Amino acid sequence: MATSSQPVRRSSWGRTWPPRVISDHAATGRGSLRALREAVASGADAVAFDVMRCGSGDLVVFHEHTLAKFGGRQWEDVSRTSLPALRELDLGGGERIPLLADALAAVPAHVLVDLRLRPAPSDDDHQRTELAVSAAAIAATTRTSDSVMFGAADGHALGSFPANVPTALIVQGLPKWVARPPAHPPRAVELELPHCDRAAVRHWHARGTAVHLGPATTKSQLVLAWSLQVDGVITTDPAAARQTIDRLVRVAG
Repeated sequence: MATSSQPVRRSSWGRTWPPRVISDHAATGRGSLRALREAVASGADAVAFDVMRCGSGDLVVFHEHTLAKFGGRQWEDVSRTSLPALRELDLGGGERIPLLADALAAVPAHVLVDLRLRPAPSDDDHQRTELAVSAAAIAATTRTSDSVMFGAADGHALGSFPANVPTALIVQGLPKWVARPPAHPPRAVELELPHCDRAAVRHWHARGTAVHLGPATTKSQLVLAWSLQVDGVITTDPAAARQTIDRLVRVAG
């Protein structure tokens, strides 16, 4: 796989330029440890993946709430399926749904982690807080505190983190509208490309918050993200994104 000639390695989350390349592990549809390692080898500065609690209480890395993607009439909710049952499912090539601890251990120390909290749809605020606290405890055993950023679409779910812990608010739709703002200013916001413009980026930058934009996979999307002066591009093709960002850096001189 192609690697970057000018890797952009920063040891902590926050405002930065040129934009870091964030590999969206969940959006690729491949939730395996092998896919994580491939993203790192492709030159990603950071990897983003979802964490949820399964039926046995373990924290696993998975995106969908149900197992429908596996076919065979697999309609069970992940939140009601035990870890042994989940481990019977093949992600491809013999790869299994990983535990959060194993996924974190697979990411080298110099690569940042964007850990997105994905509670079950039926979870109440207490259960959402429990997921956040449990994920933070597991991350603390394998990573430095500033290398893991905890993200959520619900700002209330980020309230359990101290102000010094990096958090990301995932804003779906209008880039300046938040239903339940977090208790502390987030280190970053994740905005959707179709809804983002320069005014939205300025809005968040004025608050000291980094802006990560996605999806940014095609060349035109990456060039647009660059022109908006965002701090990170969220992509399903980190190798191509790395090459494009490096080329833009060289052209800018």
